[in-house]
Amino acid sequence: MPYAAAAGGADAADAAPINLEPVRQNIDAQVEASFTLIPPALG
Repeated sequence: MPYAAAAGGADAADAAPINLEPVRQNIDAQVEASFTLIPPALG
């Protein structure tokens, strides 16, 4: 049973400690944007 502590099979101290440290993730994003509308002539 994966939740033995919740079911009363083991104490919370016997369960695996929960890692509260944030996980660092490197995200590489490439955005390709093109504008098809011709801007109005200003003046």
